[in-house]
This record gives sequence, C-alpha cells and structure tokens, in this order.
Amino acid sequence: MGLVLNLFMQIIGIIWIVSPSAIYYISKLKENKKSIENLDEEEIEYVKRIAKDTWSYFEEYMNKENNFLPPDNFQESRRERIVSRTSATNIGLGLMTIISSYDLKFITLEKALINLENSISTIEKLDKWHGHLYNWYNTKTLKPLRPRYISTVDSGNFVGYLYTVRMFLESKINTQYRDRIKDLLNKVNGFIDNTDFSYLYNKENRLLSIGFNIEDNKLTDTYYDLLASEARQASLIAIAKKDVPAKHWNNLSRTLTKIGKYKGLISWSGTAFEYLMPNINIKKYKGSLLDESCKFMIMSQQKYSKGLRYTLGNIRSGI
Repeated sequence: MGLVLNLFMQIIGIIWIVSPSAIYYISKLKENKKSIENLDEEEIEYVKRIAKDTWSYFEEYMNKENNFLPPDNFQESRRERIVSRTSATNIGLGLMTIISSYDLKFITLEKALINLENSISTIEKLDKWHGHLYNWYNTKTLKPLRPRYISTVDSGNFVGYLYTVRMFLESKINTQYRDRIKDLLNKVNGFIDNTDFSYLYNKENRLLSIGFNIEDNKLTDTYYDLLASEARQASLIAIAKKDVPAKHWNNLSRTLTKIGKYKGLISWSGTAFEYLMPNINIKKYKGSLLDESCKFMIMSQQKYSKGLRYTLGNIRSGI
C-alpha cells in the first residue's frame, strides 16, 4: 500500500512540475505563416512574373490616349485589340496596380505619384451621380456609355480601392513629396466623402439594390441579399461611411449549403468572383464564416472540375 501511495505521489509531483510548461505550450498562439512564406524560390519567381506581366498591361494602356484610365479588356485576335471603355471597378483597380507596382519595386515613388496624379486628374473630370461613377465610360471621350447606370458593386469596389490608396499616400508623406501627396489625399477623400450609398439603399428591406437606372430614374428592383456576394465590400463601406444603418449587415443572408461533410455560404451563382473579389481589400479572418466559405467554394469547384476531368493539363492542351 505504501509503495502504491508513494508512486501516486511521484506521479502527482511530476504532473505538478510539468503542468505550467504544458499549459504554456498548448495555450500559446500558433503563428500563422503568410502564404508567400510557404512558396519556394521558383514559385516566388513565378508569382513575381505574373505580377510584372499584369502591371505591364496597365502601364502600357493607362496612357494619354486613354486619358490614363485602364481599358476593360484586350483580345489578341481582334482587329482592335483594346476596347475604348472602362468601368468604376477597372478605374479603382488601375489605382491599385500603381501602388502595388511601387510596393513590388517595379516603379519608383516619383513614378507612382505621377501615375496617380494623371489618373486622379481624369477621375475629377468624369460625370458623376451623387458622387458615384457611372458603370461605363468611353476612355477617349470620357462620356458615360448609354444606357447610363450606377452599379452598386462597382461603386463599392471603387471606393474600397480609394481607401487603400489613401492609406498608401498617408504612409508616404515626407519633406520631399508632402505638398503633392496632401493634394492627392484631399482629392481621394473628396471622392470617398461625396459617394453617397444612401441613394442605392432600400429602407424597407434594408438591402442595397444592384444599382440605379439613370434613364428610368429609379432603383433596380433586385437586391444584394447574400453575405457571400461581390457586393459585401459596398455594404461595409456604406455602413462605415454612415450612408446606411449598421443593421443592413444583419439582413445579408447566411444560408449554408453542404457538400459531403463540408458546409459554406451560398452565393447567387457559386462563382469565385462572388466569394474572393472583396478579399482584395477586406481582411479575411482565419476560421471565420467567410474564410471557411471561401475555402469551401474552392474545394467545391475543384471537385466539380475533377468530375469533368478538367485538369490544368487539359486546359493547356485545349481539351
């Protein structure tokens, strides 16, 4: 009996000694690596080449001929390879590529500021509706394309990108570029403040319409009612600007769908655009409903493509 008691006391003693270290270890926050840290050198170089090629498109075509706005698309087999139109989202992405190209050391700060000044000067000239850019503009004449329309998702994207541009400019204020950067900041803040999302909001159903038809002078009677939507950035920005009440966020549906043992938020059509586009600007918290739903969407599309035998090799060979 004495031996058993002695052994029991020794076990208790060992547990008492090691328990603080064990508790510290299991309670220590796991440091999550950035995605780029999981890439090898060859993969990093590949990603950089993609980034440089992407910037090359914007650098070449955001020119004086296009009033320093990015054309919507390029098609090599077409007689006119570049279309002379652009959208609010395209314009915002153009600004994002400028600051990204600086961050990636493709261009200098001086060049980045010149490009921003050129594009922002053009944006000032564009016709607007309660601060909103129209859905489409001719890049050569700067006239809105008909039928004139205000797209909620495009406005949300544009203003969201302006917030990022503002943060970039604020981080670069120094003795050398102070006046130029402050001038750009004033213009960017003016674009943000003047874009009023209340005109796109339906107070009865507490949802944002997909847009406003200028020709008919009325809201479109279709609404962004899902959280897993490309318009959730517009919702966050409209709430942050106090253009719409915070309760709007609660009216975005969180209906789940299931594949096997996995679940995720449904979207209108299940496209990657709906789930991933807002993540360009909006921080995605690991383990959150939106984070898990984005992973769920990717898994679902991979499973679907495998069912069609649609592998990367097939795509490259044109099968």
